[in-house]
Amino acid sequence: WTGLSEFTDAKKCAKFLNDFKDQSQTVLRSYCKMKAGAYRKLAEGKIVHTINGERQKSSPEEIERLQREAQEWEALSVFPE
Repeated sequence: WTGLSEFTDAKKCAKFLNDFKDQSQTVLRSYCKMKAGAYRKLAEGKIVHTINGERQKSSPEEIERLQREAQEWEALSVFPE
């Protein structure tokens, strides 16, 4: 059984898109765009994590990773020509 979840990373999603390239991908491409937006907002501090009501500040390394993941998801949101 092959599938995706909210925990699937962009690399696994890219493989899924490739494996099922003959199927309609409209919903999944939209999902990728939403994932890109969420990672971008996390990197910008517009979405934050809290623990016991305390905002958790992202490290520079975490921000860099989030920006990279946003780019990966954004690339997947575009239909190939």
